[in-house]
Amino acid sequence: MGKVTVIIPVYNGEQTIVNCVQSVLLNRQQFCEFIIIDDASTDKTPELLKQFEQAEIQVIRNTAHLGAASSRNLGLESATADFVFFTDADCIVDPDWIRSGLEMLEQPGVAGVEGCILYGNAKPTYMHKIPCNPFYHQRMCEIVNQPGQDFSAANIAFNRKAVRQINGFNARDFREGREDTDLGWRLKKLGKIIHLPEMRVTHKDALWTLHGLLQNSRRYQQDVTFLKKHGFFFFKKGRILHPQFLLMLVFPFLIVKKYGVRSKQEYKFALAFYLYLIFLRWHIWKGGIKSRTFVI
Repeated sequence: MGKVTVIIPVYNGEQTIVNCVQSVLLNRQQFCEFIIIDDASTDKTPELLKQFEQAEIQVIRNTAHLGAASSRNLGLESATADFVFFTDADCIVDPDWIRSGLEMLEQPGVAGVEGCILYGNAKPTYMHKIPCNPFYHQRMCEIVNQPGQDFSAANIAFNRKAVRQINGFNARDFREGREDTDLGWRLKKLGKIIHLPEMRVTHKDALWTLHGLLQNSRRYQQDVTFLKKHGFFFFKKGRILHPQFLLMLVFPFLIVKKYGVRSKQEYKFALAFYLYLIFLRWHIWKGGIKSRTFVI
């Protein structure tokens, strides 16, 4: 068809990348290019990608770990098709993923299409690693991205020329996350971004580890950056970012109440979660100081 480039960044994705690539290849008739950016993985990801060398996949290997935003921009620089489809290495796309999104992208005035992200576990606990604002969305058993809000790069497609017109993802200011949300809100000024539930991917289910929680807490500094650049933020009350998390930090018993903690394992995880809340707030304050933005 010559119209679609698929772009996937991956960093240490040995547990998921093969299934992800195989699901995209089921859409083979709908794309002309498939670009994977290996962001200097240190696990078996490079070795696993070698099995797809005959599948006409272009693998770009970064010599240093640049982050998701820079990696996606590298994919955009290499793309030649009219439209670009993004997903993440820990996702499985539906067999008609591209076909359904392409029909919308070809309509006049459409700059992008955001699909539906499902979670691999239909009944997650608060210990599960749910994408896109994980603990705010944990009661949602299936769809975990908010239409017209997250613009998650785990399932979104753009008009390539429109994305290049706004200089792609802002890798300088959003290295730790929110680069996809920022791009979506900037792109809306050029055209419509349509929410399409039929364009679906499934995010692999997994449990949080303490290391994963602490790494995730760094992303909240980017929420301050988003507030600074766009003048608003979704989870904000006055100058308080993520007020629910601040309440749980001050009153820890709210963790048990909100998430219905019952088992011994969940109580044990609550301690890790409380430590996560401390680091989360530290990164919010750090972001406020760095950007000279008053936040609590």
